[in-house]
Amino acid sequence: PLMSADEVAGYKPRMSKPEAAAYLGDSFFKDVDFYHGNQQWVAQSVQTDGAQPELNVNGIYGQGFYMGSSRDIGEQYAAAAAHVDTVELMTGRAKVKNPFVATEAEITALAKSFPGGQSNGSNSEAVTNFLRAKGYDSVYVKDLGYVSAFDGRQVVIYDSEVAEQGSETLGRY
Repeated sequence: PLMSADEVAGYKPRMSKPEAAAYLGDSFFKDVDFYHGNQQWVAQSVQTDGAQPELNVNGIYGQGFYMGSSRDIGEQYAAAAAHVDTVELMTGRAKVKNPFVATEAEITALAKSFPGGQSNGSNSEAVTNFLRAKGYDSVYVKDLGYVSAFDGRQVVIYDSEVAEQGSETLGRY
């Protein structure tokens, strides 16, 4: 497993910001907020049941729960889900100890080593399995500000905003 029993002690998918800070401990991204926008039912599931990276079969940088280090990134994902009536932008933190840090070009080149049906021609599950076998617990695409956590217990949400279609609440949405 990526995280020991001691590391996940006290885990809850949604925490207050102080609880999240305590849970993160010495995380690589201890003081960095991340954003994830999605359909409201998905966001509610993440906050109730936890992130489920294994369900993401379309991650072009590997199978994981993707978040962006800027609010704009989260809003872009919310806008991509705009075919539904309601979306939610979550703010949280990532408990990451050993990220695979790469540029977009570097991770794309690695992903292409594992042919598959992704939009970039890769197999996201194979990419993640390879990186996990090397001891990595996530991918950080430094030039894009994306982090992809491999274990749902790495993701802690502490705030969220709901917007209905046509609302100005989430900027571009």
